[in-house]
Amino acid sequence: MNPNTDYHCLKTFGSYFREDIRIPVGTKIDFRQTCDGQLITEVDGKQIGAVQSKDLCRAFFDMYIGDPPVSVETKQDIAQNVGGLIRRC
Repeated sequence: MNPNTDYHCLKTFGSYFREDIRIPVGTKIDFRQTCDGQLITEVDGKQIGAVQSKDLCRAFFDMYIGDPPVSVETKQDIAQNVGGLIRRC
């Protein structure tokens, strides 16, 4: 375990997804990282929170685009979306 782990940041991030928050089928949840290391969470276009932690940002996105990813399908979707963005430039 990293002795410098910011547990407050993890607790804050986890609080965005309490059991009493309804997330119906089709809900769009977006996560984005700012250049200064904030992990911003939006639900259907409304920001529900932001935590300042470059380590959490790195770990969170590494789950999806690292090796091995949590979901191979999600990693492939991300790659296709990034490829589409590059082609438009």
